[in-house]
Amino acid sequence: MKGMQEWLLQVEQKAGVEGSLRWDFSQFNALATAELVQLDPNTLRPLNGAAPVSLKNRTMLPLAKSPGNNLKPRLFRITLSEPLTRVKEWKEMD
Repeated sequence: MKGMQEWLLQVEQKAGVEGSLRWDFSQFNALATAELVQLDPNTLRPLNGAAPVSLKNRTMLPLAKSPGNNLKPRLFRITLSEPLTRVKEWKEMD
């Protein structure tokens, strides 16, 4: 796995509010591997066997509502086949 790079991304989402994580797929097109998977924050394993999402073929991942009144942290692992020194913009949208 020479040259592979992994990032952890934590998103704080308001409970009861749907949201989405959006990115510019063109930033990842040249990479052999560019994927994102949601992790269980307790085990750091894919959440309920979640399959990775290609960052090259999509521009958005919907974030479903969560119950309760507090912020719900969501943890994602981003795996890239080459080092990427600049990610222009990651943002959570209500």
